[in-house]
Order: sequence, then structure tokens, then C-alpha cells
Amino acid sequence: MDWLAGEWTRTLLKHGLIEPDQADAHRKLLNGKPPPATAQFIATAQAITSEMSSKKFRAWLKDTIGTITAKKRDLIDVLEAFRQLKNQLATTNYDSLLLEAHTSLTPVTWRDKAAFLAA
Repeated sequence: MDWLAGEWTRTLLKHGLIEPDQADAHRKLLNGKPPPATAQFIATAQAITSEMSSKKFRAWLKDTIGTITAKKRDLIDVLEAFRQLKNQLATTNYDSLLLEAHTSLTPVTWRDKAAFLAA
């Protein structure tokens, strides 16, 4: 978990989401025994994002994960084969990775109930 604690803390510092004097506390939390639960990561992320303006949050998302691309297509190709067998795929914000090579597909958001149910 040491690498994760270091990466998490470096990322928070790099983007100005925590102050340098908070870094040790974050490392201790992440390296604690037992390791932090997923709920703690989510709660921390929610606390951090709630301190950001919506403009800053959108810019941060675009700068950090907004440009993710697949370096190896193996898994994406398996998911595409799975989809072609009439299975539905749902993602949590990674639609663009699946859509890169399949421009005929259109993402459907859960907020569009009619399109979601028709998918």
C-alpha cells in the first residue's frame, strides 16, 4: 500500500488539493493497519471535491483523467466481443475508452431513463 499512499499524496499535492503540511497525515491514513476501506477513499474524495469550485473540479478532471487512453486494447476488445453477444456494458466514467474504436456506439446516461431502459 506504500506506493498507493505515495501516489495519492503526490497527486493531491501536485494539484493543490491538500497543503504540504497535510501530506504526512494522508500517508499515515493510507498506510494504516488495517488498510483504509473503499468507503474511506470515497469519503476523502468527496471531502476534497466539496472544497473545489465546480469550475476548478471540471478543469482538474480534464487535466487528470480526461485524457485517458488505452495503451493495450486486449481487454477492451474482449469487452467489445462480450457486447456483440448482446450483453450490455455499464461503466463508471470510462465510456470514452470503449468508444474510441467503435464510433457507431452512443453512450447512454442513467439520467436519461427512457434511453437507459431501451438500451
